[in-house]
Amino acid sequence: MRVDPDYTTGDGNTDAHVANARAFLQGHDWSTIEATLGEVSAFDRVALARQGETEAGRLTGEVTEQIAQVMTQAGYLGHGVALSASERCDTGHDK
Repeated sequence: MRVDPDYTTGDGNTDAHVANARAFLQGHDWSTIEATLGEVSAFDRVALARQGETEAGRLTGEVTEQIAQVMTQAGYLGHGVALSASERCDTGHDK
């Protein structure tokens, strides 16, 4: 999960807004965030896979949506601040 500047929607305070949003993202307790595929049937999972959507992508999307909602409600998104995510989890360890 990453906070990036969006200068197309920002203003002269974009860099400050981004810094504040990054601090919030890093300091907030996200332990209540839950993502599950439990509501997606096996049939739908196969259909999603055929469309190129992975389980990791689906879970990443759910988590991103929940974090974006919290950050929007707290006033950190918008004003030149964007949230992005990647479904790749790099542990930094070689296999």
